[in-house]
Formats: sequence, C-alpha cells, structure tokens
Amino acid sequence: MTTQASQKLEHKIDINELSSLIEKLKNENKDYLIVGDFNSDPIRNITFECELLHMVKEMELKSFDIEFDNKNKHTYTNGIHSSAIDHVIGPKHLVDVVQNVKIYPTDPINLSDHLPLISELKIKINNVKKKPKKRETKRKGIKKINWNDMNVRMEYASLLEKEIKTNKLIERLNNGNRIVHKYLLDETNNALHSSMLQIKSKIGFQNLIYLD
Repeated sequence: MTTQASQKLEHKIDINELSSLIEKLKNENKDYLIVGDFNSDPIRNITFECELLHMVKEMELKSFDIEFDNKNKHTYTNGIHSSAIDHVIGPKHLVDVVQNVKIYPTDPINLSDHLPLISELKIKINNVKKKPKKRETKRKGIKKINWNDMNVRMEYASLLEKEIKTNKLIERLNNGNRIVHKYLLDETNNALHSSMLQIKSKIGFQNLIYLD
C-alpha cells in the first residue's frame, strides 16, 4: 500500500470514529463543538478532503471557522505548503452560539507547525440558586449510669465508702482542730471527686444505659 493510500485509509477510519461519536451525542440530545486538527481542508475539495465534507453534509453540521474572515487563511504549514486543516465543527443550530473564530497570527514564540484557533462563544447560563443545606446535626446518644437501679446505687455507695476510708478523708478533717483551713477542704474535696470518678468506671458497662 502506498503512503498516500495508507493516509487516505487512516483518514477514513478517523472520520468514521468521529461520526460515531457525533451520532452518540446527537442521540443524547447534547450540544457540542468539535475543535482541533482534522487533517482535512474543505476548501481544497480534493479526494482526500471529501470524507470530511461528506460527513459535515450528511450529519447536518457546519464548519464554523470558514464562515469568518481571517487575515490568515491557513492553520498549518510545513514551510512549503500551507492548508486550513484545523476546524470548529458542530450542529448548524449553534450558529448563534459561535460568535467568531479567529486564526491566531504567526508568532515567533509559537514553535508548533499549527496556528491556534480562538473561538468566541455566546452561552446562556441558567443560574439556579440552590437553597443552602441545613446543617445536619446527628444527635449522639449518651451513655449514663442507670441510677434507677437499686443495685447500682448500693454498689456505688459501698465503693465510695471504701474509697473514703482508704484515703482517710474524714480523718483529714477531724484532726482535733476546731478551725479547718481552706487548703485542707480543697484538698479533701478534690480527693473525694477523684474517688467518685474512679468508682463510676469500676461499676462497669453492664450498668450503663443508652439515652437519646
């Protein structure tokens, strides 16, 4: 197979794949624009280019880039030949959406053999204000000791009494002096509070109830 025949076959395969994609978008009722290098210049209208022209006609599309007057008539050059093979293609009903397609002029900093296409589109955007979601607060249940259970209360009282005797909290206050200093009261109170917390943990999970 010659190089030209191979390129023609490859081009035909590309166009067929593109046609399948367009058909899919059409069936999904989606608007679209296909932009890029098609390796085809519709203006030349030679055998190699007819595949793209046929697809555009059969699928009721429009090559919007050729509708606008540009100083540069080419989008690609190899230094010898130039051609317009980059396009903006889409359904004809988007004619009011595509306001302009400009071929960016040659620039020394552009190292590509293609020139950029700049498309100006007019798109209507429906701003739908969504109501802010209410902050969801998940109410967590609280585990508490079931004080309604007589056995729990008796167990707690027994353990607390044991802690008071072990730490000699009463003896601290009953030291024979009629005046009890504040620091001694604070120290005894803190020790009692600490003992109460320790007892709660000793009672065990079997005596806990889950409250909403």
